[in-house]
Amino acid sequence: MNADAQQAAISREVPALGRWSAENALPLPKTAYPGKTAIVIGDDDSDVNGGQVALYLTNTVGDLENGALHMLKRTDGNQREMDMTTGVKYDVEFVKIDNHKTLTGAQINGKVNELKAIKFGRVEDVDYRKGSGANGREVFFTVTGQNNTGVNADYSRSKYGRIYRLTLDAADPTKGKLEVVLNGDDRTGPANMFQDPDNICVTTNYAYIMEDPNEYGDEKHDAYVYQYELSSGKLTPILVLDHRRTEADAAKYNVGGVSKFGSWESSGMIDVSDVTGRPNTFMLGIQAHTWRGDKYLGVDGGSVRKAENQASQLILIEGLPR
Repeated sequence: MNADAQQAAISREVPALGRWSAENALPLPKTAYPGKTAIVIGDDDSDVNGGQVALYLTNTVGDLENGALHMLKRTDGNQREMDMTTGVKYDVEFVKIDNHKTLTGAQINGKVNELKAIKFGRVEDVDYRKGSGANGREVFFTVTGQNNTGVNADYSRSKYGRIYRLTLDAADPTKGKLEVVLNGDDRTGPANMFQDPDNICVTTNYAYIMEDPNEYGDEKHDAYVYQYELSSGKLTPILVLDHRRTEADAAKYNVGGVSKFGSWESSGMIDVSDVTGRPNTFMLGIQAHTWRGDKYLGVDGGSVRKAENQASQLILIEGLPR
């Protein structure tokens, strides 16, 4: 399938969702809140105000123009991410951002202090649990982390990454419970292998977690894809990105010399069982940052990074439980 290059430079902003450093805006299923539109947004910001979790909410199905925009806060007003630990459910609420459609991204980000919202270390991806309306109110998101230098010198935000579960109230989507289910900053805990989880795919019974290492220099392995069993909490690496460093064709995939651990990332995974007609089938994206060549220049017709010559892959994986 070829993408239409003529569409590459066409912008389709939705002002009502606000302006963020966002990688995902996730509509919750209609069965989660019948008669409403609820969209959870992750803010991948690492600056002084951190990244936030946002909620766009309207009482009309499909309305992307007239809803209210909110930011996630703890009800006790504690903004420090690292003050949250595993095994505790924190009371949280989404608080409204007034006049959000008139605000710049920087102004919205700055509202975190006025509203006492949580400052996360880069919220990258968001997904909800599948299987029922109640499951659709169970939202998971990844915090990929940022180095504990500069604006995070106080280590108030995650460095190695975390997975959170946000369970929204059945009657009121602006209220809920937040918990850390996997904590990469605990280097002796179950997620001690984490090197900056970046993306997440949630099914009925599992979450699949993908890494994009931040290249701190202490990486011990190439990027993993993990399977997290929701019922037991068991975390298992199931895939690793093979850079082919020791193969005869290593130079093709490691342009400029031997690549470092974690130079590649798996950048998103979706369940395509219904599309392919094959149960337990997923599609995974791979950004192979050291696999470069002139034949990859400009193939997407983009107008911003015209010198980009990185290769990438989409692969199908069969046999993963849902």
